[in-house]
Amino acid sequence: PSMKGASSEPLSSRLSFYPEGGQLIEGQENTLAFRLASLNAHSPNAEVVVEDENRTAITSASLDPEGFGSLSFLPKKGKSYKAYLKENGRGTYSELPPIEASGFRLRVINNDADFFRIKIAHSEADSLEDAFLLAHVRGALSLFVDEIEAGQIINIPKNTFMTGLVEFSLFNAEVEVKARRLAFNEYCLAKEMLEISNNGQSLSGDEIELGLNLSDSLKTPGETQLSLSVTETLFDLH
Repeated sequence: PSMKGASSEPLSSRLSFYPEGGQLIEGQENTLAFRLASLNAHSPNAEVVVEDENRTAITSASLDPEGFGSLSFLPKKGKSYKAYLKENGRGTYSELPPIEASGFRLRVINNDADFFRIKIAHSEADSLEDAFLLAHVRGALSLFVDEIEAGQIINIPKNTFMTGLVEFSLFNAEVEVKARRLAFNEYCLAKEMLEISNNGQSLSGDEIELGLNLSDSLKTPGETQLSLSVTETLFDLH
């Protein structure tokens, strides 16, 4: 069914939507990010409301000063939804991305200093049997996870990856990509602990041996590539 009375309302093309995992899935709690192009500087209280076909408000979210926002809602079978942009006392409707009857949802929670937290859900029509998760950084495979259970939270140490953009990809048993998520890994040497010891040797000799031990904030040993400079002045690493 279509939105009642929607034909008399203008449709806005200023809203762009970004479903978490790439799609909205029926019967699953979905996170939907959005961006409003050309945010009116005189409308600081603009908000986006998700309504059903009866114009019943399901959920809403305000926009930040750059025009970005996000909200969560659970699409139900047999229902249809649109986004209503409220701005300066007026409103326009926008079409939401299509809601799929089946599919996978891949959520990457990136609010912890040391771990990515991964949560995977799927519709009743799909299965996680033999599904697996891959992660790539700078085009190189960095992680493989299998034996995934629905609703399980997978904690992945950030020191598993190099600093930079991490691409998580969920594959089904037929080796088809079902969901992708990007997350930026800010974990770097500045957040790690580097211990240098010279075993009591004098630094004035012609040749000495130095031991380098690298660990994260949890004191877990890590692997890295380092270059070493010996200077006469002490300085802080950033």
